[in-house]
Formats: sequence, structure tokens, C-alpha cells
Amino acid sequence: MILGLMRKHAKSWLIKFIIAVICLVFVLYFGYSFRAQKGLRIAKVNGEVITRAEYQNEYDRLYRMFKQIYGEYWNEKIAKALDLKRIALENLIDQRLMSQEAKKLGIKVSVEEIQEAIMKYPAFQRNGVFDVRIYKAFLRENRMDPEEFENGVKNQILSNKLKEFLLTFMNVTDKEAYDYFKYKNEKIKVSFVLFKPEMFKDRVKVDEKMIKEFFKKHKERYRVPEMVKCVYVVIDPKEFESKIKPTEKEIQQYYNFHMDDYKLPGQKNPPPLKDVKDKVIRDLIEEKSTELAQEKGYELIDKMPYDIALEEYAKQNHLKVGYTAFFSINDSTIPDIGGDRKTVESLFSLKDKEISDLIMLRGKFYIFQVKERKASFIPKLESVYDQVKEDLIDELAMEEAKKEARSFLKEVKSKSGLWEEMIKKMGLELKQTDFFKRSDQIPYIGGDQELKEILFSLDKDHRYPNDIYANQEGAYVIRWEGRKEPDKKEFQKQKYNLKIELSYIKRDRAFEMWLKALRKSAKIEILNPVE
Repeated sequence: MILGLMRKHAKSWLIKFIIAVICLVFVLYFGYSFRAQKGLRIAKVNGEVITRAEYQNEYDRLYRMFKQIYGEYWNEKIAKALDLKRIALENLIDQRLMSQEAKKLGIKVSVEEIQEAIMKYPAFQRNGVFDVRIYKAFLRENRMDPEEFENGVKNQILSNKLKEFLLTFMNVTDKEAYDYFKYKNEKIKVSFVLFKPEMFKDRVKVDEKMIKEFFKKHKERYRVPEMVKCVYVVIDPKEFESKIKPTEKEIQQYYNFHMDDYKLPGQKNPPPLKDVKDKVIRDLIEEKSTELAQEKGYELIDKMPYDIALEEYAKQNHLKVGYTAFFSINDSTIPDIGGDRKTVESLFSLKDKEISDLIMLRGKFYIFQVKERKASFIPKLESVYDQVKEDLIDELAMEEAKKEARSFLKEVKSKSGLWEEMIKKMGLELKQTDFFKRSDQIPYIGGDQELKEILFSLDKDHRYPNDIYANQEGAYVIRWEGRKEPDKKEFQKQKYNLKIELSYIKRDRAFEMWLKALRKSAKIEILNPVE
């Protein structure tokens, strides 16, 4: 219609004016587009661009990985403390450098290698065979597309190939192998006394002024977090099951692909289709209904007008809505619905009238919108007085425990033979561990790797660390009690494998040094800070 009008009045002043306007729009649009694309570039590595989309994908991957490691303790504060933004950018810079060097060395990664690696992932297998349903479910639950995941696999394969290239230059001597064997297998045992804070609470005296000052100093500890209440629409795959009528061909194809899933324990071969046909049909319907429910959810999101209340949109589309109870960002799940901290945090990040992504929880798909917010606030001292007083007493009692423990350590280090005498005199409980390795938890104490390295550096001439060790249980004074050397005959049995293992460790260290050298000589430009 528009083109016809232009052809009819091609010589008129109106059409010339319209063409001029169109030209102006093109100039303005492409000028903006160029600036926008420039803004989407995060960095350049030897002239190669890293885009914001790549950065966001890498950040999301790291976020998911650390969230799985930390579990229920994960939150945004930990993400900031780990500096994931910086790590994500540095990973991408390293990937660019590796890719560039791989090209120079003629090292490539084929599509077949990527596919083979994915099919070998134990997490995607059932009964030792790759299961595409598990793979799809993994991508769906982690909100990843196949291309994004496969690119990550490609980078890992490329990294491994470059490391293998470096491995050819690694040599491990017998002495290095034995030192490594000893480091892994030598054992020590320790004894200790624990100064518990409860032992010193009767020494602690607090008054109103101290309580007020403690509250003033630690106000944030008592902050009541922001609370939200959400409205949601749920799309249940079960509601789509009646629409699915699998054909015999579909049933056969599904069975052919998943036949190993239907093996009974101890059976070598899967049963014939006729024996498990009902279960095959149920599984096929469940998969297809989940896909239909997901498609319906995306369709609702795509068609939903901007800045509309979810309740109103649901009413227009004859959908039922539900409401959550109020919950805070510190909660690990959505009340009565489920999810995890990442889901909770994603809902808290929603602006007014903004809707969530399609979220799968407990086999159902949800669309959320924030209905109501309660602002975060610091309560008055009166409402948390008892808790503040208790916390202050606990803190002062812990300081007393540390003070007593340091005094005790100083005295037993000054003279030999005072250890048992002083323990008995002070009525302390002496505990002794069994022998343990560096890779073991310290019995009764726990502790981190730094504490273990300190304890393993002790010997019969230097039995005490320089300082006490403190955790939430109290203050520990620890004494070295003995060392058990590893069996040299066992070393001879393991020497070959130890050399291989150590060569990989040396290779990884060499790889890190190699990457640092590449970084030093590369031209790296940060175009837009990731902050």
C-alpha cells in the first residue's frame, strides 16, 4: 500500500519530503546503532572483540557453578566477595589468547569432538548411554541454549589440547615423585585443649551504655530485610497431557532411543516394546506435555503487553493467578513453591510491573510479578534488646576465651613438661586426635588448609604453633604429638602413577605461567568496565 502510493506520486513534493525523512531516520538509526554496538563491546584482545553477551554468559556460568558449590549458603554478597565480574572477564580474555595461540599452533576442535565430549558426560547418561532428555532438562533448568553450552565445551577441549601440548615438555624425577608422595601421605597427630566462651560468661559484665554502643556499632546485624509478595501464573504440564495422542511410529521411535532406560536390574538386554509399552507412552506424554507447557509459557510472555499487571493479563487470557506469602532475599526458597536462592534473588531484582523469565519449579512453569514490597529497616533497640545483650555477652566471652588461651600457650611454650600439669591445674579437658593426613579434616577441630600446613610444619623440637586457633566453638591451644612417615614400599608401587599425576600438576602450573606470559605480551583494551 505505501509502496504503491510512492510509485503513483513519485515526482510530488510530498514523496520527496518523505524520502528525506526516511534518509534522516536511517542516518540517525545507524549512527545510534553503531554507538550501541560500540557500547556492547567489553574488551579487545589483540584486536578481537569480547562482547557484553559473551561476558554475561560467562558470568552466568560462573554464578551457577559457585552456587552449586556453596549450596544454601550462596547469596549476592558471596558473589561480590569472589569478584565474579572480574573473573568472568579474565576468563574470556584467557579464552581469546588460547584461541589465538591454538590457531598459530594448528590446534583445532571439531564439531565431532564437541558432540563426543557431551555424549560422554556422566551427568547426561542413563545406564551408561547418553539421554537427550536429561541434556535438554539440564539446559532448560540452567536457562542455557545448546550453542552456549557447546561453546563452553569447545573452550574446555581447546584448553586440554594446549595443556597436552605443554605436557610433552614436562619431566618428573624420582625425588620429586617421592616428595609429592610424602606430602600426600605423611600423617601427624595432635592434642589440644579448648577454651569455650561459656567458661568465661560469669566474668562478663555489661551495662546499658555498652549495650547501646554495641547496637550502634552493629546495627546492620539486626536489619530486617526487604520483603516482597509476588503474584504468579503457573503452567502445569499435566494440563496438556490430554492433548497428546502418540502414534505407533512416535512410540516406537521413542522406545528405540530410550530402550536402555527400561532394563530391569541384572538384565543385559532391554525388554521388548510390548512389555513396557504403557510406561513408554507415559514417559513420551510427560516429555511432550512439558515441551508444550514451556512453549505456552514463552508465548504468554512474548504476547504480554509492557507495563500491565499480571492479574489483569491473566484475567484477559482466562488464567488463574496465585499469590506468595511475603519473603525476604535471605530466604532459600519461595514459600510453598520452592526454588533456590538464585530464583529468590531474581524475583527481588524485578522492577515494578516487570515480569520474570519463565521459571521451572517442581515440574511446573511459573511467571512471576512483584505485587507488594515492604522496605528494609533497622528496628529500634527496644525491640531487639535481649538479642543485642546476648550477642554482646557472647562476643566479650569469646575475647576472654582467646585471652586465656593465649596466656596458657605462652606459659606452656616457656617450659617443657608444663602441658599436662597446667591442664590438670585449670581443670581443662585434654583431647588427642588419631593420625591424619593433609587431605583429612582435623579430628574434633575441622580447620582450613592453612591451619593444617602450620601443624604439619611442627616437630618434636617445635611442638606449638605461634598462636591459638579460634572458631565459633572457642579458642584452641594445639600441640604436635607425633608424625608417621609413609611406607616407602608403597611408594614404589605407586611411583609410575604418581609421576603421571605430578606431571599434570606441573603442566597446569606451566600452563598458568604460559597464559600470564601471553597476557603480558598481548594488547588488551578494556572498552567498557564490567562494573
